[in-house]
Amino acid sequence: MKILSHLLAPAAFVLVLSACSEPQQPAPATQQPAETAAVAEAPVAAAPVLPRIALLDAAAKDQALVVAGECNIESAAEQPFAGESLPVGDKSKLKFTGWMKSGTDGAAIIDPALRIESADKAQIWQQPVQLTINRDDVAANGAAAGFELAIDASDVPAGNYHLYLVFKNAEGLGSCDNGRRIDLK
Repeated sequence: MKILSHLLAPAAFVLVLSACSEPQQPAPATQQPAETAAVAEAPVAAAPVLPRIALLDAAAKDQALVVAGECNIESAAEQPFAGESLPVGDKSKLKFTGWMKSGTDGAAIIDPALRIESADKAQIWQQPVQLTINRDDVAANGAAAGFELAIDASDVPAGNYHLYLVFKNAEGLGSCDNGRRIDLK
């Protein structure tokens, strides 16, 4: 029995020591919280790039225009026209709204565009227009006669400019002008 107590005493001592020590725990996993992971993976939306208005070359600028169609450039730079020249401060985000139709003959509007012409008529810039807004007030059956155009006109120098609309027709290049002017700063 003495031999048994000599063997059991050290075994009991080892059991007591192991019971007093902290149990081994697995290392915590390195995970990001769900919100952080979602933010890190979300793509950053780029600001829309507006088209830059193009300066016409001499041949296009000198092409004869035929008065045709009906139109209205209703606003520029979020301001409605009221008979005078509108002041425009930020040329990099210039927005125009309006409408156009061919007139009483019902011919299609082909390649419509907005023109910005210098006071001395030496320079003309042009930007295509998409007639995508249905306008019951100007077109039969609410046809798409309206437009909204946003451009970057940073390349156009400060000054007073004449605005008008052009489109192709049977006679050549039709022009619709309701006397709109803007003052670019």
